[in-house]
Amino acid sequence: MLRQTSTYAGALLLGGLLVLLRYHSAAAEPAPATVEGVITYQGEPVSNAFVTFKCRGMSESLYGQTDKQGRYELYSRMEHELPIGKYAVTIVKRTTQEDRANRKGGCRNSRRRNRHSHRVVDLLPEHYGDGPTSGLIAVIEPGDNVFDFMLSDVAPKSNASDVASGRTAKLSLN
Repeated sequence: MLRQTSTYAGALLLGGLLVLLRYHSAAAEPAPATVEGVITYQGEPVSNAFVTFKCRGMSESLYGQTDKQGRYELYSRMEHELPIGKYAVTIVKRTTQEDRANRKGGCRNSRRRNRHSHRVVDLLPEHYGDGPTSGLIAVIEPGDNVFDFMLSDVAPKSNASDVASGRTAKLSLN
């Protein structure tokens, strides 16, 4: 009877330790990172813009798209959680415009007469679409991160004070 009681007590003690260890390891893990924010251009929200965070040395980029109010949330195609680290940020909003080319000619060229071509047009200054020239840098930390980007026509000068880090950052790079 004593032997059976000690076996039960040992199993109970072991089970309790396993639960305690599991709770402790879950509490010690950093909170997963989330990133959200608002993008404005000349004081107005930018809708349907594509936001990309690219970390040097990583093959995976983080992506988001703004809604009508300029709000975005980042996601990763490869991982469920966003990796922490320092990122170069690009923001692009493009559309296509139709160019009509009327060509004069005889019957031979009649099919080409009203030929349409499309060209891609940037709706934001082009420097925001290129990592090295965007001047936008953000540091993602564990937990909730908010990066609001206030864009202007002037190409930003990137320096140490432009790096956004911490839980909330507002970047105005004029």
